Amino acid sequence: SDDITLSLKNTLFYLRHFIFCVSIIWLVTLDKKYIIYLRNSFFILLLILNLDGYHELNFGENLFGYKNELRPERLSGLFFDELILGSFISKILPLFIGLNIIKGYNNKIIKKITWVLYVLSYFLVLYTGERAAFILLNFFIFLVLLAILKTKKFFILSFVFLIFISSLIYLN
Repeated sequence: SDDITLSLKNTLFYLRHFIFCVSIIWLVTLDKKYIIYLRNSFFILLLILNLDGYHELNFGENLFGYKNELRPERLSGLFFDELILGSFISKILPLFIGLNIIKGYNNKIIKKITWVLYVLSYFLVLYTGERAAFILLNFFIFLVLLAILKTKKFFILSFVFLIFISSLIYLN
């Protein structure tokens, strides 16, 4: 760009993503228990957001009694007037899944609760009405299935998953 200040004005804030990645890598190399702390923090965060989101879905208000007056058909959760619940979950859930792959839980009950949390988070992103967040989460699931399954199973499961998602979107 000819005007450096105009160019930096729009792109300088993307530097925060690089700083975030470097800081996480630094903390994990500093202390291996940080992965466990981060995983547990994401677990608690997703659990609270799911409880609040489904409470708002059923009762029309979040856990603090706030009703979304701007767009009552959309879920806002603990973000009040900002309708970013689905986007937030669709970005935190892959990190949580990745941390569980790196350092999973040993307790069988916690593992089952984690799988239920995955499913509840997926449907909550659908209920929030954020199409981009839902597509992003489906793309992540598609990539995970591609990485862990063999070719034949992948195509069969992808086809079933595609039909399931299509019917969900059509019925919702």
